[in-house]
Amino acid sequence: MQKRNSLVDLLRVIAIVGVIFIHVSSRSLEQGGYDLLRLSVPFFLNQLFRFAVPMFFFLSGYTLEYRYIKEFETKTFLKKRIVKLIVPYVLWSALYYVFYNKNPFINLFKSDFFDKIITGTASIHLYFIPSLILLYLLFPILHIYIRHLLKRWFIVLLTLGEIIILCIDYYSGGLPFINPIRIALLNLYIFFVGMVCVYKQKEIVYFVKKYSFFMLGGLCMFVAYILCESKGNFFRYRDIHYITSQWRASILLYTMTFVGLLMAAFQNRTYIGNTRLRNLSKLTFFVYFSHVFVISLFWRFIGSYVFSKTAGHIVENVFFNLFVFLFVASVSYAVAYIVRYVPKVRWVLGIS
Repeated sequence: MQKRNSLVDLLRVIAIVGVIFIHVSSRSLEQGGYDLLRLSVPFFLNQLFRFAVPMFFFLSGYTLEYRYIKEFETKTFLKKRIVKLIVPYVLWSALYYVFYNKNPFINLFKSDFFDKIITGTASIHLYFIPSLILLYLLFPILHIYIRHLLKRWFIVLLTLGEIIILCIDYYSGGLPFINPIRIALLNLYIFFVGMVCVYKQKEIVYFVKKYSFFMLGGLCMFVAYILCESKGNFFRYRDIHYITSQWRASILLYTMTFVGLLMAAFQNRTYIGNTRLRNLSKLTFFVYFSHVFVISLFWRFIGSYVFSKTAGHIVENVFFNLFVFLFVASVSYAVAYIVRYVPKVRWVLGIS
């Protein structure tokens, strides 16, 4: 078993920050009727942080390969890792199902609830887990053959294929597969790239440092393109799919560029492995599950009123969205810190 990788802790915290910003800004856009001209700040934040979920898939592949690079046994892996995903996922799905439904306890054991478990639709963010479980099931096969798949020509061809698939999915309204299969297919590549980076990290860091100026410029260009892409397609087709979808070729390239720059910038920084960052990272799974609860409660009690008073000016938009983000992140992590001290409860809620 490998020692804890502090770079993973940093990327995981950055990813959860991105996820919270996406959901906070998405609620503002929804409340404002997707008036992108008036809601330019939440729209900008919403697109800026679209790297977050692909980064989580990347980290999943990277972390698994890093952890099992020396010793791996399929049965033990499946028993340990899958259970750690499924138990918290089912519990949180049930909690969200009860929270969002008028007669939840009547329907809790009916087919509707089990359909939501399978598809990850008990809440807007839970689709991630069933797709990740599918990739976990594929991991033993990828792990066995990973060293045979590191050839540069293969990775280039795989990248081109992934870009084509993402373009088809984004511009056709989605691949003809049900979730979670569709999401797993769209993220198999970035999951695999995470595994590859365990072996190619030194080469990647060398390349990024050598061309850091161009990569920083490319990062800015990707952000500008993503903003124009989503806004242009939304105005053209009046379909929010073009705003909310993070499965785009532009976002894939944006995510990989961003991750590469972070890997190069923090490769040898020992201070990022401090206890505080490590603890934040350990609570990420719980925060991922719980933060939508906090957002929903905020909007239910005061969000709509405050939004109606601040949505007319760009400066007010900035302060409103930053305030909601800080509120949601603070409450989610505060609850996570409390739960972590309850041994018989914490693991079933997603705290290791």
